[in-house]
Amino acid sequence: VSSTAANPAINPKTPYDPITDFTPIINIAATPNVIAVNPSFPAKNYAEFVAELKKNPGKYSYASSGTGGIGHLLMELYKSLTTTFVTHIPYRGAGPALNDVVAGQVPIIFDNLPSAMPFIQSGRLVPIVVSAPTRVAGLPNVPTFKEVGLEPVNRMAYYGILGPK
Repeated sequence: VSSTAANPAINPKTPYDPITDFTPIINIAATPNVIAVNPSFPAKNYAEFVAELKKNPGKYSYASSGTGGIGHLLMELYKSLTTTFVTHIPYRGAGPALNDVVAGQVPIIFDNLPSAMPFIQSGRLVPIVVSAPTRVAGLPNVPTFKEVGLEPVNRMAYYGILGPK
């Protein structure tokens, strides 16, 4: 659903209007998102993370599943709200992005939590902050964006079915 809605904002020549050209049928699932870092990154929690980014503008880059995806757009919103700067490295999907962050090629990722969670659980990624209505049960010490004062970034990824109008 997010790609359908975001495409017209990114590409004005998109041949549809997400508001008027579709009929919502069902929302199938919603999943939290996460900012996570390679264990070699100097920050291990949110306060350290934002301090590190502010101290070193432009030093770091972040991976996303691709340009215009929810990880890309929410991280750009995060950067705007926190006045931080990290360079976007778009990938062709979450798998390649996760591989490079786990390998240390890119230090930061903004991703859907289900795909990042196995790496977090195995210690190959460190979770910094999540987008969810409340803290995630499996990550009780990781705050939500709302808790750190960034309610606009506290958006989950939604998966649904749309039909023609």
